Amino acid sequence: MDSTGVNRISSARLATSLFATDFSGRPHALASAPGRVNLIGEHTDYNGGPVLPVALERRTAVAASHADDWLVTSTMDRKVRAIGVGAPLRKAWT
Repeated sequence: MDSTGVNRISSARLATSLFATDFSGRPHALASAPGRVNLIGEHTDYNGGPVLPVALERRTAVAASHADDWLVTSTMDRKVRAIGVGAPLRKAWT
């Protein structure tokens, strides 16, 4: 197996393991994608300009599950936050 396949499996296993630790169960969905860097073309693609993206061997993996009454989020620093579905969302970004 090439290094990309190894990275895909290890990132998926890590996401599944962290999900089980933080949320006491197995995820219902798991997605993984390669990292990417734009050598040229940052913010030019939607203006019709040239782009040259390159995939990286690093990956991002996301594990998710369904909940009827709570929205639970966990960020890269593993801060877990639970919000009742009826509560207004507070954006954590600027």
